[in-house]
Amino acid sequence: MPQKKKTSTVPILRVPKGATKKQIYAIIKKKFTADDLAEICNLDFANLVPSPDILPRLEAIHEEVLRGKRAARKTTRKTK
Repeated sequence: MPQKKKTSTVPILRVPKGATKKQIYAIIKKKFTADDLAEICNLDFANLVPSPDILPRLEAIHEEVLRGKRAARKTTRKTK
């Protein structure tokens, strides 16, 4: 018989029918392992953008937004 492919890295949690929220949380807490936490917290540092590259972009966006607000304010003042 061929093996089934693992479709998800998230394990399926079996909970009895009619379980309360408190019981479900207790089961989850018991089944959660350090490996699960490590998998969740694993960051791929190769895909992160260095902060010196982000700051000029954010400042440029901020200036564009301020220019638009200033222009809108000037047009509303002239019409009054």
